[in-house]
Amino acid sequence: MKLGLIGAGRWGKRYIATINDMSHHQLVHVVSKNPETKSLIPKKCRLSLDCMSFFNDKDIDGAILAVPPTMHPSLAILSLQHNIPVLIEKPLALNVDDAKLLHALSLEKKTLAMVGHTHLYSHAYCNLKEIIKPLGRINKIFSCAGNWGPFRENIPMLWDYAPHDIAMCLDIYSGIPEKIYSRKTTDMRIHKNGESIEIDLTFKDKSNAKIQVSNVLKEKKRYFEVRCDKGTVIYDDQALVHKLQYNSSRKTTFDPISLCTEKPLYNLINIFCKNIENNIRYDTSLDLGVSVVEILAHCQSLLNKK
Repeated sequence: MKLGLIGAGRWGKRYIATINDMSHHQLVHVVSKNPETKSLIPKKCRLSLDCMSFFNDKDIDGAILAVPPTMHPSLAILSLQHNIPVLIEKPLALNVDDAKLLHALSLEKKTLAMVGHTHLYSHAYCNLKEIIKPLGRINKIFSCAGNWGPFRENIPMLWDYAPHDIAMCLDIYSGIPEKIYSRKTTDMRIHKNGESIEIDLTFKDKSNAKIQVSNVLKEKKRYFEVRCDKGTVIYDDQALVHKLQYNSSRKTTFDPISLCTEKPLYNLINIFCKNIENNIRYDTSLDLGVSVVEILAHCQSLLNKK
């Protein structure tokens, strides 16, 4: 599969490195102003500054957007209008109207659009979903994610860190929460654009998901715990060896679970390419992407009132 990429910043570089390691897919066109990009891409890969030349490139089977979320709607619209399947980094958009517009345009053009909630494609997370199936009712999810920074001027921390956690919660519960609550928990004086936010999602059966996100943590964290009637499963993305652990309700200790080593981004790109190869015109990650934006927007409105 011949892929094109727009954006070669921190996350774009990860896409480049991952695709370079894939034997069945290749990077054929990159749009970037980063002077380092030429040394990162294959020799035969086209490098340009012009997005229009990118979307008019007939060699591209699928486009990947690794740009700031403010640019997602305009570039995704161009991709869909040119009938080029597109993989959009999270969040899908920074407001509900833009998210719904992209959803509607994908359906209208019958062109694939996927949202890169990368952790959903982690082997640890996929195994977690299988392990909890026989464990009875889900009572509670606790999720915590963050790092020191980034401190962005144009993207609220909430929209930077929370999309992954919200996406995993919605995926686990297979539904939309009935109640949403959010509040800031850290004094902004720690850093001008630093904050910690707590989100509570209450679902139809009264089970609850508590999400904590922050850009003022001393160390990087991505922790996701699912508590069921018959046991608890933990996905710890920052664990050095065992990212997944299981504990039955009768035990006091957790058992580590061995997993294969393929990275989530590798799996995400593979699924995107397989969808294109199989002429799949629609992916449920787009529905999920819209729902995540709706919840983020609701949380942001609650925070703005306080």
